[in-house]
Amino acid sequence: MKPTYKLLVFFFGSLLGTANLLAQDKAVDKKPEASGTLSEEIEVVRPYKPVLANAAKIRRNPDLTTAPVFKPVLSYQILDRKLELNTDIRQLQYQQMAEQKPPSLSNNYLKFGAGTLKTGLAELYLNTKRNENSQVGIALTHFSAQDILPKQQFAKQQFSAFGKNIGVKYVISGTANYNHLGTYFYGKDPIVLLNPNPAKQTLNALQLQAELAKRFVEGDLKWTYGLSIQADMFNNATQGKENNMRIHTAASKTVKNFSFGIRTKLDLSSIKQGSSTLANNLFKANPYASYSKADVNLSVGLNIAQEFGQISRLSTLPSVEISAPLSGKDVFFIAGLKGDVVKTSLFESSFINPYLGGNQTIVNSITKSDIFAGLSGNFGPSVGFKAKGFFKRISNLPLFINTSTDLSTFNLIYDAGTSNLTGVNIDLHIQVSDVFSLESRLESVTYKLATETKAWFRPNFTLNTEARAQLNSKMALSASLNYRGQSFAKLVNQPVAIKGYLNMDLGTSYQVAKKWSAFVQAANLLDTKYQQYLYYNGFGRQIFGGISYSF
Repeated sequence: MKPTYKLLVFFFGSLLGTANLLAQDKAVDKKPEASGTLSEEIEVVRPYKPVLANAAKIRRNPDLTTAPVFKPVLSYQILDRKLELNTDIRQLQYQQMAEQKPPSLSNNYLKFGAGTLKTGLAELYLNTKRNENSQVGIALTHFSAQDILPKQQFAKQQFSAFGKNIGVKYVISGTANYNHLGTYFYGKDPIVLLNPNPAKQTLNALQLQAELAKRFVEGDLKWTYGLSIQADMFNNATQGKENNMRIHTAASKTVKNFSFGIRTKLDLSSIKQGSSTLANNLFKANPYASYSKADVNLSVGLNIAQEFGQISRLSTLPSVEISAPLSGKDVFFIAGLKGDVVKTSLFESSFINPYLGGNQTIVNSITKSDIFAGLSGNFGPSVGFKAKGFFKRISNLPLFINTSTDLSTFNLIYDAGTSNLTGVNIDLHIQVSDVFSLESRLESVTYKLATETKAWFRPNFTLNTEARAQLNSKMALSASLNYRGQSFAKLVNQPVAIKGYLNMDLGTSYQVAKKWSAFVQAANLLDTKYQQYLYYNGFGRQIFGGISYSF
């Protein structure tokens, strides 16, 4: 049979098979009704129209499967850059600061002043220009005053010259200092007799020093060394002369956390007083070893001293110091035990007490032990401090007493035996940028002497404070406060009390022009009546001012 005929037979057969079907006709049981008629249920199908009650049948999430797929048109661009695979934190690139021209400094200045008590002041300072490798300069100063007592006056002059050169391997420096003090022996017991015509006292000292040192290089494992030579020449009006020659050497080497070294000093002195001459010579050697790690520093050594000349004596004394942090790197504990031979010099003693008479006894003192312990550190970036207690045992402690035949002069004596000194030192430093600075030192000492009843002219308490404040770019203030506690003088083997006193100085300066400035200063502002040495009254209130020129 051909396919066309087969298709026609299938079509007509399908129509005949559906002739007996009823669309949506549901057979129901026919029950006779009372009236004798038949009933039939017919279900009508229409499009679905949801109502509000059927809202719960709606899907909560939309069906996105039938959403059309959006395919964006992408464009690509290949960059010619290297891909960095380094995952470490890269160092931040800081912005370079613009190069600034260094400020122009004034290398020289000239200062003049005058005031009450016939005060005269002059200063001159000259220096070469800024140089990293060499520096040369000179300084001259003059200061004088006169009070109401006969010949109660003084005049100080100082001349200094210095030079320094920093080479590739060595540093060479040299200094020359000349100090002159002119005054009178104006002290005298006012009850017995005033001193109408005091004798004149002059002190002259010339110091020359040269130093050669190897330049320090961080991490250098070779020896570091240095050499210093100093010559002193001194004379006074009482026919006293002293010539000193000092040679210092030092060598050290660092190996990891350890340092080893030795310091030596050869001190030769010739002292002439009137017709007598004596030699007071001393050789010192200080070998030491130190350890430093994690801010802990320990140094152990010996002070070996050989005296020769008027006496021959060998002393071997300890030298131990330790410092360790207590709170981070701000506060350190410090302690130590030291001993040393302290040479007595006519030159140094005369500038401490310029009223020494002739023919002084020269004896060296020995610090047998100096035991100390305390704290040092910082309170923030602006405040530094150091506080320690000490106990010293000193043989032949030098003291001053009035000469029995002439109360206007003094003699050097010594506490024969061992003197015990117990006390405390406190140092305070405050630096707030260039606006404010303060330096203060307090010392309190208790003396227990071997043969003398009192520590003559040695105060039991001292306080020295200096402060400076920059009020603005042109005006600055300065002040100093000095307190000296009670001391005692020896008169006919009896102690005479010298009461303590407070001395205050105040000064100000003002920048008038770029190179000119003016200053005013008041010394002993409270006009305190005091004596540092018996029968020598201090100077009263002293006010002076002047100008200075920088160039």
